[in-house]
Amino acid sequence: MNDHRDPRSSPPPPSAPTAKATVKAPGPVLGPRDNQPRPPPTKDKEDLPKDIPTPVLRGRVFEILDQATGRTEMPAEPLLFPYESDPVAITATEHKAAIALAGILAFNLMRHSGSRLSTHALEGVMRRILPTLRPRELMEIEIEAYEIMAWLGRSLRPGIDDLSQDTPQDGPSIPYDPESAKIDLIQRALDEGFDLTMMYYTGGRGEMLARRVTPRGLVAEKYLHAYCHTREEVRVFRLSRIGRIMPVGGRPIERPELPKAKNGSQWVLFGDED
Repeated sequence: MNDHRDPRSSPPPPSAPTAKATVKAPGPVLGPRDNQPRPPPTKDKEDLPKDIPTPVLRGRVFEILDQATGRTEMPAEPLLFPYESDPVAITATEHKAAIALAGILAFNLMRHSGSRLSTHALEGVMRRILPTLRPRELMEIEIEAYEIMAWLGRSLRPGIDDLSQDTPQDGPSIPYDPESAKIDLIQRALDEGFDLTMMYYTGGRGEMLARRVTPRGLVAEKYLHAYCHTREEVRVFRLSRIGRIMPVGGRPIERPELPKAKNGSQWVLFGDED
């Protein structure tokens, strides 16, 4: 007898057992052989920051340092700090710039035996800091380092870094205010027709060089269009790369000293002169 059953009433066929999801506990991924944690994945070489050499400063002040007895040649212990300190996260550009400026000055003093810092430690800091700064920021920091060393040299030995020595005077003495803005002095040179001597940062060489120029125009208050007597051709100079600047044959204006008050300070209140 045939069994006629309603197919709709038949129980469904047994389904295949579902695989259970495996949940891995958090932790390091172990290698298949030595059962040791695998090292974290490394970035490609293109993603890693490129090594930027610490700028080497040059100038008359360093020539004098080479002739002097170095501090590290004297009996002294090197600065070593064997203990560990708390890590510091530095993210602000101003903080990085401050460290880079201090590092450039320390590095160049070490080159002339003027510091007992650890060369290995300083190089490690600069390798981490310099690649995080933009080229324009590095340029401004290097110019500032040049200006600091030039200022120290002029303060200790007036005339040590006089720009007039690089460009001999061939005309009348031109009085000028050393504290005036660069763009104001350039505009005055355009109006009165005199040459300028300036310290200019060259990106290719990474150093400051003295240039004598005959200004021909200002472009957008950012560029100086001038004839360069060093290169003997017309060139365009960025104002942001110009350090000290003065007229050829310039004579700094002497500022009158303020009368001293009774307590010895350099200022006098109105009505208290007597």
